[in-house]
Amino acid sequence: MTGNLEQIRLLESIEELTSKDGRFEFLGLALDVRYAVIAKRKGFAFAKSDVFELVENDPDHEVELSLSKGWSISGRVYTSEGEPAPGVLVRDRPDFAKKMRCVVQPDDAQ
Repeated sequence: MTGNLEQIRLLESIEELTSKDGRFEFLGLALDVRYAVIAKRKGFAFAKSDVFELVENDPDHEVELSLSKGWSISGRVYTSEGEPAPGVLVRDRPDFAKKMRCVVQPDDAQ
């Protein structure tokens, strides 16, 4: 994905839950903007579409995503004295996932 930092906008607010048959739809999106769609579900690796652009002569885009079981990360946290450290919050790399949920706006967009 190309573009400078001023052209990137996170899609934090554009979310839909899939229906019983796994379908989703985002309505009212801007044309001439590059999009990527991500699907996440607890217990599965996230799935990401290729980047695509909605343009006037092709304003609709069908996306199919496949969730896989993915891998796991486990471990143990110790203090500097080698004692187990209970109650410590441990996270994955959320910055990586946030970077994937973005739109690159055209150069003339504000």
